[in-house]
Amino acid sequence: MEGRKKSLLIGRRSSNPALQSYMDREIEKFFRDVGWITKESEQQWSDLFCGHDAADLPYQEITRMFLGILSLRSNVRFILTHEVCDLVVDVLKKHVNTSSPGDDLLMPEDTDFIIQIGNVSAISAIQFPNEFETIRKSIQSTNTLAEAIRLRDKEKIASTKQELKRTLQIDKPYIHGSIRNKENAYVFESKFGPIQIGIPPETIKYSMAKGEAIPQVYVLPPKLFADSLNAAEIEFPIYFNFFIKKAFMNRDARIIIVGDPDQIKRIRITFSESIHGPKPDQIYIDEEIHPIAKARGYNIDLPKEMLQLSFRRPTGEVAPIEDYAIFIPWKDGEAVVRRTEGLLKIVNTRGLLQFYEDDAYTAALDTNQYPRVLPSKEPRNKSNWSFDPPTFGVTFLGTSHGFDPNPKNNTTGFILWINGSGILIDPPTTSTDYLKENGIKGMFINKVILTHCHSDHDSGLLVKILDGEKIDLYTTKTINASFQRKMNGITGVDLSEFYHFNPVTIGNQVNILGAKFEFDYAHHTIPTLRFKVTYGGRTLAYSSDTLYDPDVFTKIRELGVISKEREQSLRMFVFDADVIIHESGVPPVHTSIFNLNELPTHTKKRMLIVHCHAIPATVEKTLPDGKKIQVEVKDLKIPPCGLENTLVIQTSPEHEGYSQSSRKFKMISDSFFFKSVSPKIICDLFDAMEQHTVEEGKIMIEAGTRADAFYLLTSPWHVSTQMKPAPEKEISSTFSEEAIFLEKQRWQNITRTVLQASMLTPRANILKFHPENSGKLWKVTSCKK
Repeated sequence: MEGRKKSLLIGRRSSNPALQSYMDREIEKFFRDVGWITKESEQQWSDLFCGHDAADLPYQEITRMFLGILSLRSNVRFILTHEVCDLVVDVLKKHVNTSSPGDDLLMPEDTDFIIQIGNVSAISAIQFPNEFETIRKSIQSTNTLAEAIRLRDKEKIASTKQELKRTLQIDKPYIHGSIRNKENAYVFESKFGPIQIGIPPETIKYSMAKGEAIPQVYVLPPKLFADSLNAAEIEFPIYFNFFIKKAFMNRDARIIIVGDPDQIKRIRITFSESIHGPKPDQIYIDEEIHPIAKARGYNIDLPKEMLQLSFRRPTGEVAPIEDYAIFIPWKDGEAVVRRTEGLLKIVNTRGLLQFYEDDAYTAALDTNQYPRVLPSKEPRNKSNWSFDPPTFGVTFLGTSHGFDPNPKNNTTGFILWINGSGILIDPPTTSTDYLKENGIKGMFINKVILTHCHSDHDSGLLVKILDGEKIDLYTTKTINASFQRKMNGITGVDLSEFYHFNPVTIGNQVNILGAKFEFDYAHHTIPTLRFKVTYGGRTLAYSSDTLYDPDVFTKIRELGVISKEREQSLRMFVFDADVIIHESGVPPVHTSIFNLNELPTHTKKRMLIVHCHAIPATVEKTLPDGKKIQVEVKDLKIPPCGLENTLVIQTSPEHEGYSQSSRKFKMISDSFFFKSVSPKIICDLFDAMEQHTVEEGKIMIEAGTRADAFYLLTSPWHVSTQMKPAPEKEISSTFSEEAIFLEKQRWQNITRTVLQASMLTPRANILKFHPENSGKLWKVTSCKK
């Protein structure tokens, strides 16, 4: 451009030429300093200001500032042309109430303007993260810079420059109005009551714990599942409104779910699996009962049992999904919720929700940026305790239910320990993180038993599957198919390739980790497994979710729902075990404390109660004459949770010895350096083991000594070197590997140390291999807490 002035703002006219000249220089200098104006882009920027009407220059100036700042914040370099600037200027003109703007022109910061800017084709075509909040922040920075330049506030200019030079990651979404964060969700406090955006697991519990009103209206975010978080866990909100708020009597109390038509179709499928269970042609009971059990006359008519427990309308028909919830799909980007108090309208613009109460705009939220806030946990002092998996035992991860008002009480799930390896039973959603925090890695717990497909039992399994390690899943063909339909609906992905399915059968023994399992179906609303497991001459039984009521069993046998053999199984299956884990809840789909309290004392003393947040001191009993009395509850207890409260079931010395040997073999085999060696060499290494003790803070390897030992850990702890602390080492991790390949002097000290959040004890055992005992193949030291 011949005759072009140095300033990039050419042809500028205003009532204050001196101020304009200063602003021209400062804006140009600013964008050169932050790296936006380069030699390559200088001509482009200069050309933008040729041929414009003088009245448009204030708009052009602030637009150019905005686009530059937006580019820096979004890390996207926009192609700046007359057309792009003009599109933004047109939006700006519509929102500025003046026909002749002066030097004090600023960009509006309201939601509607932000949306219109986001709709500009050149901007909407580039899908940068957290779009609407990035636009809002860019507008704020633009206005701050414009005012600072006009006021010649060099300090403010410099601070804005420094801010934009930094890499700015905006991790919070655009929020306007009375919207707050709620444990992995958002809540809009409307005049019609709370409106919740996103439905994470156990959301009802968090509301109850804080004494908040339970929302009736829920809006699904664009992604139902992200970062291992299910944002469409609709079961317990539906159950709460239906049973607790008695929506079965008042249809206006039903939960209202707003979402994309495809989302609604998918969650209807998942909820149908939970409330109605599989359809008759999706139940494979004939394949699942072992021929041995059939020969004894044992059979189960699951459709009949489920029908007998299903919730029905007064007319007798099974309540359809529409009786539980109202589903409202987006239509042309809008959803209207009609309340007795008025009208709630929600407008959806590419995931940015705008809320209108009786046609008045009140709030907005960008749902593309979903929160991921895990509940805070009290830190555990890991330096004063040690966990060694038992030969046979149980660690409870949770013993409660989905309506427990204490969010610290997890839903029922536990680890069954066999030979030092664990099997997860219906893991709670927090179990994967909990085990990682405590050093229990996947190689020691890679098997899961799924009892049934209610969200308080299967949600944690989905988290574990998506954690990345392929697990072995044990359940029936019927339950596995139901789980796949549910999870495929939530994630939109076929998860069958992400785990190994091991079908179990009814009426015979299944070997898992050397223990004998016997499975059977419980009496519940959907297909539900219960089991007994025998190891080392001891037996543990788990009822899973079930109704135990002898009077009901007699009645449904007389009605032809169950056979005599099935009745006997329902009455007796779990009660002959040494340890009985039995659920309790609200009849008629769970077992009452009253019925458990009626059991013989010797049975109750072997029993641990789960699916229950508290055991009452007394229960009401009706005598034959109709009189009601209070009966004391005796010998029923809820077990404590956590690794430190692991229940050890004593087995024979032979099994204890076998278990210890089995663990050491597995530890060596799982080590990277020994994965390919022959079983004979593994045996030689096993025979060469020595056990020692390492005190906390002790130098294990001293610089200058001969590298004659290789360290292999059997539980996680920290080592530190002279150079720097090492991260926590996992089970079967190694150090001093040079001893495998050659003998040389060690060049630095290695010390066992305590680091924050590490799982350590004041002592640690070492199993040591000497070269002379292992044919000088290698030297290994194995460390155990």
